[in-house]
Amino acid sequence: MAENTQPTYVVTATNADGSPYQDRFSSALGVPASVTVHGSQDLAARQTAAEQVGVTLNVRQV
Repeated sequence: MAENTQPTYVVTATNADGSPYQDRFSSALGVPASVTVHGSQDLAARQTAAEQVGVTLNVRQV
């Protein structure tokens, strides 16, 4: 099995007012929405989509 050499990021999001962004699933659980992103291109695509809807991404490389 090949080793993944792309960086991995954990991404959460906040609304324009600073409150945690929540989707239906995370809202039902009472936790912030989060996603694991693999690679810089995937991260860039998600950042572009977030900017289009006014959501700020909080990115942490793991």
